[in-house]
Amino acid sequence: DHARLGAEAFVAAGAEDEDDEAVTWQDEDPVRNWRKPGVLASGKKVSRWKDYGALAGEAERAALERLGFETDGISVGNGIEGNGWLTGEALDQLGVKRYADLWGTDGKAVERARTELEESDGAEEQLEMLAEAAAAAELLRESDGFRNGGLQRHMAGNKCVVAVLCDCRRCKSERSLKHMRKVIGEAAQALADLSCGLSWGQDSVPHRNWLNRCKPSSLAG
Repeated sequence: DHARLGAEAFVAAGAEDEDDEAVTWQDEDPVRNWRKPGVLASGKKVSRWKDYGALAGEAERAALERLGFETDGISVGNGIEGNGWLTGEALDQLGVKRYADLWGTDGKAVERARTELEESDGAEEQLEMLAEAAAAAELLRESDGFRNGGLQRHMAGNKCVVAVLCDCRRCKSERSLKHMRKVIGEAAQALADLSCGLSWGQDSVPHRNWLNRCKPSSLAG
């Protein structure tokens, strides 16, 4: 259960170097990293709970699965490169050209949730979809926390001397990290609102008691 991940102990083996250039540039992608947390592409093991990019990807994948996206066939060597990055084929399977297109207020994830609600057959199916949207929103909030951890670590190590973000590799990465946090947060909020009937129309949502209990700050799914 993804919600219990925070209770697990750190998985650490061997020496760990937060400033390792291989960690920063070869093993982490700020946009679409679906590598298994805790083991870098180089084989180096790190604390699972400090492997922010991979943890974010794990939560995002789980959120997509909650919303009905088919990800079963996506694995290392089949849609995932050795370093964990999603390939163009994997993005095609998810129905987007860019990973960021999945997210945001009007991204593919929210669009899929809205469509599923509109096309659901009967109160029971609608209620199930509301619960899945709530769970996906919570997973994306987890992802945002992991991405923020990665962003803070990146900013602490950004040695660029330019006063504003420039076009150097590190500054471009920082902009990418910030943009992904923005669109992930937007998607989380949109799904939370959707699960509470705030952006779909409460009159068409069954089980009014669900809506009466629903609070965006406590979406357990």
